[in-house]
Amino acid sequence: MPDDSLYEIWLDVMTKGPSPSLNARLDSAVAAVPFRDLPLVDRPYLFAAVVLARAGDPTKARAMIARYRSEMTDTSLRRAQEAELHSELGEIALADRKPLEALVEFRRADVGYDGLPANECAACLPFNLARAFDAAGQPDSAVVMFERYLSTPYWLKVDAEMDPVRLPAIHERLGQLYESMGNTEKAIDHYRAFIELWKNADAELQPRVTDARTRLARLTPVEKLRR
Repeated sequence: MPDDSLYEIWLDVMTKGPSPSLNARLDSAVAAVPFRDLPLVDRPYLFAAVVLARAGDPTKARAMIARYRSEMTDTSLRRAQEAELHSELGEIALADRKPLEALVEFRRADVGYDGLPANECAACLPFNLARAFDAAGQPDSAVVMFERYLSTPYWLKVDAEMDPVRLPAIHERLGQLYESMGNTEKAIDHYRAFIELWKNADAELQPRVTDARTRLARLTPVEKLRR
């Protein structure tokens, strides 16, 4: 598939965050996609845009959206992809540090052109809203949405881009949020879940595990005193 390299980089970015080496790989992968030679339905404009946005490059992501609007001449495809477009615009807004705009776009992405749910992933909207609320400095709402993602079933949560990359980040962030809110018991639960998931993670990810262990050690004696 023409976007296989993009998919691999997307998973890396979601797990590790942006870096000069990842972004260089991404630029090469995007340049290697023969967009104009592919059937319109197979051209990964929108996916490329979301990977660029998650990699912290909203300028290139917006350029890819502009290219999509110029080169995607099939109006029926554009109508069918309208919800996906709004999702990518939400990602760009987050990368642009405009979380309130992201909230609007993510909510629009949940509704198809026919007014029905855009897809069957009931867990996807809470995950995106949680990140936007978090970026907007609204921790209570972020916690509610992260917890909603965790409690919402979806048969494709086993796919690589769902729970395998999202769960560790969610547990880590919920631990931090609950700690900041003074909810020690919840913070401990989520730090423990994060550590368990990433205890054997690659060396470059271990500093985050070490930080969680440090936070957990600091909180655990406090919790024991309360019991």
